[in-house]
Amino acid sequence: VGNAGDILVNASENISISGGQPNLPTSTIASTEDFPTLAFKLLLGLSGTPRGSAGDVTVSTPILEIAGKGSVTVANIAEGNAGQLPVNADSVVLHQGRIDAFTAAGDGGNIDLNIQDILFMRDESIVNAISRGSGNGGNVTISSPVIVGLDNSDIVASAITGNGGNISITTQGLLGLQL
Repeated sequence: VGNAGDILVNASENISISGGQPNLPTSTIASTEDFPTLAFKLLLGLSGTPRGSAGDVTVSTPILEIAGKGSVTVANIAEGNAGQLPVNADSVVLHQGRIDAFTAAGDGGNIDLNIQDILFMRDESIVNAISRGSGNGGNVTISSPVIVGLDNSDIVASAITGNGGNISITTQGLLGLQL
């Protein structure tokens, strides 16, 4: 029982996250509330379902690049809410990359992208706020002068049984994404 911690990443030049090799975990910056392994549960004498909320992940950098199934994520796989995920950048480039706020049972976290130049998404990249349980989906807010989404890239706010979140986009140009 307890909440995950917050993560604050400030980079003066850039942040580059790239996925791993086949059969290895992908690279990520994440705050999660997750089920511990059976060995860990036995070691600490834990029982039942974990309860608590994921922490917030805040990223500030001139350039954020996420590729090869890498991600920036706030997630709650147990019982509780996803955290908040604000990103402040000049440019965000996703090439098979993910920005996720996910919860299995509680409310989805909110994603807030404040971008000065461009959000460029390609090769099935996704910005995704979702609740897969009874909670409500998180909101996605994007402010960027130009947004480009190619090759089946998506911006999603949804919930399986609760209410889906809202998507709010402020831009001068939206290219490639289909409604």
